[in-house]
Amino acid sequence: MSIKVMLRVCSVAVLFLLVLAALGPAQWVPRSGFGWQIDHFIGYFAVTLTFCIAWPRPFAVGGAVVALALLLEGLQVFTPDRHADLNAAVISAGGAMAAIVPADFLIRAPRRLAGRAFLTLARAGLLTPADSDQAKLPVLAGPVRRQLQSS
Repeated sequence: MSIKVMLRVCSVAVLFLLVLAALGPAQWVPRSGFGWQIDHFIGYFAVTLTFCIAWPRPFAVGGAVVALALLLEGLQVFTPDRHADLNAAVISAGGAMAAIVPADFLIRAPRRLAGRAFLTLARAGLLTPADSDQAKLPVLAGPVRRQLQSS
């Protein structure tokens, strides 16, 4: 089983734990001692970051987790020992949205760094278009591909 598959399975398991914590009895919810606001923010931040790494579409995943946060907070009206709270919904959605930017950076950084390294080699004259595999050029970023094709 690959790491990507394991990460997806774990992120779905974490999703079920999140639903259980949001809609289950209040005594079952682990608390950090820093306050429910920090717990909500950090919890949704971690869940969103995990999902974004498992499914590399941070804006789509982040939007789905924000909708889930609002839905779970609204469904707490139907539980006997909880109530829906707008502040909790906003803090949870904020934690999910805050995870989008670092997830996007973690997903895009390896591709950008690889393209910069390729361009540095080309500028130093260590790599010419004849040396490079032409099949790999289309997967590079636009400026890197144009630089290599022009030299």
